[in-house]
Amino acid sequence: MSIVIGFLGNSVAIVIVAKVLLSRQTVPNVLILLLAFIDLFTIIFGFVPALLNYFCGLYIARASLCNFQGFCLNFLYLMSITMVSCLSFDRFLALYTPFFYKAQAVFNCKKIALAFTLSCSIAMVVSLLPSFGLGRHVLHYPGTFCMFQLNPTDLGGKITLNTNLSYLLACMFIVVACNSAVSWKSYKMLKRSRKQRPSMNLEETGSSLSICSTDECQFLKLGIIVMTSFLCCWTVLMVSKA
Repeated sequence: MSIVIGFLGNSVAIVIVAKVLLSRQTVPNVLILLLAFIDLFTIIFGFVPALLNYFCGLYIARASLCNFQGFCLNFLYLMSITMVSCLSFDRFLALYTPFFYKAQAVFNCKKIALAFTLSCSIAMVVSLLPSFGLGRHVLHYPGTFCMFQLNPTDLGGKITLNTNLSYLLACMFIVVACNSAVSWKSYKMLKRSRKQRPSMNLEETGSSLSICSTDECQFLKLGIIVMTSFLCCWTVLMVSKA
């Protein structure tokens, strides 16, 4: 069920964002589109071999297949957290430096392609570390996917693990810092905007905890949701391997 929901959800997101890009070409829309593609490929490379293992007896632990899947999953997870970090930093710039953002953060295919190529190159180098002899890809519980060793005993494996954790830690810092700053700024803007509208009654404004449709509220809710979701997904891995 999770495979179907993830596949259909990301496919729908790709179609919708692609249509939006035809009329509104912005950096956040491009990042969201790339993130949807990355998540879609993660489902394909992560779950399809597992299904083939269950129904067709495909032996995932075979060296060539395990190395290929391990590289793909490692690369896609690095690109996924990179896109989330870029989205968080983009919202931070949009809120704290609106004039600079409006002047500089314009849709430019060459700049976007260059930035994406640079991100892919970094993620690919990190993902290829086991292929260069620094650790190896192994089959993980419940025996449905391969990734780099999470409890290595050799120096090469520790280098690969710590490199991935350092990359993840850097992205977590960017996401938490940017979304915390955006949430705090949005909260102050929300309070200021309500003080400037004293004539509106309680039914029109609602309490500060109610769901609202203002830009300040949308920034505040989005920042909190992204930061909380990211921390819930990745903090467990960071703490367990610290």
